[in-house]
Amino acid sequence: MARWKVKLYGIEWDDGKGEYDVSELPPNLEVTVEADGKKEAIDYAMREACDEFGSLIEGTEQIEAKRT
Repeated sequence: MARWKVKLYGIEWDDGKGEYDVSELPPNLEVTVEADGKKEAIDYAMREACDEFGSLIEGTEQIEAKRT
């Protein structure tokens, strides 16, 4: 496994059709994960971001993933 730095830009947080206030959640995040490849690193980073903020991610404008 390698260490990856994943940057999530322009995050669209799932507000549950207006049921949840996501206005305070960050639009951009940088997450460091351990993964075997780029796709797995992105999956882990998205999951970690959702767990940390207690909200699902609907989408992002851009994602960068680099091995560190």
